[in-house]
Amino acid sequence: MAKLRYGQQGQVSFRDLEEYYYALGFLANSNNAELRWENNEDAGAWGSEGRIHCLVPEEKFPQCFRFTAGRGVVYARINCNEYVGTLVTEHNFNYNSQYQNVEKILETVPDKYRQAFKQGYGAKISVDPEYKPVIRRGNGYRAASNNRTQTDTHSADTVSPPKVERKPPIPVPVGAKVTHRTYGVGVVYEIEQHYIRIRFSSVGEKSFINPDAFDKGYLSINN
Repeated sequence: MAKLRYGQQGQVSFRDLEEYYYALGFLANSNNAELRWENNEDAGAWGSEGRIHCLVPEEKFPQCFRFTAGRGVVYARINCNEYVGTLVTEHNFNYNSQYQNVEKILETVPDKYRQAFKQGYGAKISVDPEYKPVIRRGNGYRAASNNRTQTDTHSADTVSPPKVERKPPIPVPVGAKVTHRTYGVGVVYEIEQHYIRIRFSSVGEKSFINPDAFDKGYLSINN
């Protein structure tokens, strides 16, 4: 069952599951928000880098988020690693992308909460494989066209959502020793689905996404 509170300071808190899935639908609409995973190239840890960029004013958001200041076309930000990680690993959200694959996200929503999800999304939802997300032009937005030419070619500004299969986590037992290319040797102390949490003598506890951190060379398993 989905949690109703995320973050050590309760940055994301829901009254009930109806509100949880309403907010999920709102965030799935690429007009409203964009997930970012920032400043991770040097370490690979999830750390404090998971953010939601608000592309509409805060008052239009479900009031279950705690906001911090934004800049430019980003009205505000929501900083909560745990919640952003949940969106990616449990609800098939994409991070660092201008669109979300609503079809894949909707697969994670129980039938009894799909109406709440659709109300949060706030627009007609197509779960057809030809679904085209919002395309950004400069600082504005427009809906992508579902029309195709006779030759089935796409214009240069059309974005088709890729079919991405999430790789299973690498089996690493609690207590195993691993090496991080910056932090050195650490010990795995907790595993939860696609998360792996490690204690390093140099920097303390860090969380990583499994298998991403191994695939990108940040982590390796000690023999």
